[in-house]
Amino acid sequence: MKKLFTILLAAAMLLYSLPAMAEQGDAQGDMSRFSIPRIPTPSIPTIEVPEIEEIEVPKVPTAAPTDTTIRVPVIPEVDVPGDDAPQSTPNPAEPVEAALAALGVDAYRPLYEALSRGDRVGDGSRGEAAKGLQQLLMAFGQDIRADGIVGPKTIAALNAVQDRYALPRTDALDAAGLAALLPLLLSGENANP
Repeated sequence: MKKLFTILLAAAMLLYSLPAMAEQGDAQGDMSRFSIPRIPTPSIPTIEVPEIEEIEVPKVPTAAPTDTTIRVPVIPEVDVPGDDAPQSTPNPAEPVEAALAALGVDAYRPLYEALSRGDRVGDGSRGEAAKGLQQLLMAFGQDIRADGIVGPKTIAALNAVQDRYALPRTDALDAAGLAALLPLLLSGENANP
């Protein structure tokens, strides 16, 4: 730290005296009277790095195997006694058809046929399907007339039946709604509470 201070002091004195020397006519400036100490440069030792041997790293597969065939075991066929009847896919309309046949009420048939086509019977509906909805609601104990014109009173009666059986409220009856109501009508749970 002392050496650095000495160097800085010498440099400052040199800079201070240069203009004075130029005025005295000694334009080249006699630098012999100033002694600037020489700072030794430290020597940096050379470090020898040993040579690194090359190591062979085994290759690890990074992708899935190329054989992507899924092998399903073959399950042998087993004979089940009494299983001679051909299997058929169930028809979702069969329970509704069975309920209509069991009820024996012809008035529900036009309603069922209209709903099977994807129609909905709701406010403003007219005709035999509307009359069938009203007769169905009357069978559930609702106090409405079967005049074949669905209005707010018919929709209120539909909502009352849906509420009684914890069915989702709708503003019209569709095929799923009829399929939910017919088994309830068949079960005899249609008495007014």
